[in-house]
Amino acid sequence: MGKFVPASEMSLSDQVQIRREKLAQLQAEGMDPFVQTKFEFDSCSTEIKDHFEAMEGKTVSLAGRIVSKRGMGKVIFADLQDDTGRIQLYLKFDEMEEANFEACRKLDIGDIVGVNGDVFRTQRGE
Repeated sequence: MGKFVPASEMSLSDQVQIRREKLAQLQAEGMDPFVQTKFEFDSCSTEIKDHFEAMEGKTVSLAGRIVSKRGMGKVIFADLQDDTGRIQLYLKFDEMEEANFEACRKLDIGDIVGVNGDVFRTQRGE
């Protein structure tokens, strides 16, 4: 692997090439992101934030676009933007199947995802 270069310093053609390589790898693994699928969701970011006390500890499903992502070893934080707002996702290696966690590592900003998980507040108040 080459030296890490922040996306802001890459040329557009480099970014396109990296995304095309990721797409080819996903398709080779039998996961074509362009196949139309349906994801049932039962909540949205604003509902969770507005009714946090009532929803804390409950399992919810929501869908949206990844707008930021940062990883720290066996934890990934990502911001998901749905049609009502933005909410932080917390993905922990120990609480997921390894294959699902590794798939999350490959997500790019702009990818559309559906997630299931428990509502809670992080130590920093997110």
